[in-house]
Amino acid sequence: MPTTKERRKAWGELSGYKEELRQRNASIIREFQKGYSMKHLAEKYPLSIHAIKKIIYQ
Repeated sequence: MPTTKERRKAWGELSGYKEELRQRNASIIREFQKGYSMKHLAEKYPLSIHAIKKIIYQ
């Protein structure tokens, strides 16, 4: 029997990965506000500079 949309969990909620990403992104934003460069953040968190920009300017 398929579950209803109201009862279905969103992506990443069951495993906790969605929360991990939220916390990582919040850390990236905080560090950028403290003055760390996008290049430094891209190296610290294995992400492209483009991905870092998307997180910061979301």
